[in-house]
Amino acid sequence: VGDRLTLIEISDAGTPEAPQLQVRMLAGAVEQDALQQALAQMLNLHVDLTPFYEFARTDTILWNTVQRLYGLRTFASDSMFEALVMCIIEQQISLRMAHAAERALLAWAGESIDYEGETYYAFPTPEHLAAATVDDLKPMKITFQRMARILDIARNVAEGTLDLEGLRHLPPDEAYTTLRQIKGVGHWTAIWTMIKGMGYYGNFGSADVGLRAAVNRYYFGQSGKAARDVVDSLFARYAPFDGFAAFHTLMRWALENYPFI
Repeated sequence: VGDRLTLIEISDAGTPEAPQLQVRMLAGAVEQDALQQALAQMLNLHVDLTPFYEFARTDTILWNTVQRLYGLRTFASDSMFEALVMCIIEQQISLRMAHAAERALLAWAGESIDYEGETYYAFPTPEHLAAATVDDLKPMKITFQRMARILDIARNVAEGTLDLEGLRHLPPDEAYTTLRQIKGVGHWTAIWTMIKGMGYYGNFGSADVGLRAAVNRYYFGQSGKAARDVVDSLFARYAPFDGFAAFHTLMRWALENYPFI
């Protein structure tokens, strides 16, 4: 929060119909109003899922998925820089490999707080990463091209030539266009950066191979991946809630196949 690190614990104190969260500060000290503002952003409290739930109830197959995840929200990244870097790490590799790479990055560069025998890391700042080299990032075990891309973005943000935080104040279509102009950022990366950084649930569609597998399983009762045109036409019929529908479908598949998440 600002330039201070704090460790907090958030627990559920309500119901899906009347959600309430209890926050406890475990270590570090920050001003309460600033913490509340940061938490509201990180917990995406501005996102109202009620209209989507009402819509999802009108489709039997979609509701069969949504009702299992009723109340699910994403955590927004602390910064748009963090969201973009995480998405670049996760491009075209398994979640297990991506999480291992992210843990390696945090252990190398992140500030940390020790609490009751555990170390908790914050995401490294652009300035910290801007001073790194590809050799520093080798423990992440991702491609050299991807490491170089992360370092380029960090340097541009640190030098002020790339304003990622400003994207949060733009209309979604403008934020998307700006992200797509960054080298190495395609549709999937741009949409997922907006989901993770802004709480904007855009439709990543058939660009996500996991979603293609989920569609084949839940909509057609088959294994393997659905054809790209089938996936895109399927979620197009859910507009303007196509992004929410795609997100919930993928999250069901992920939670059933990756229970460690």
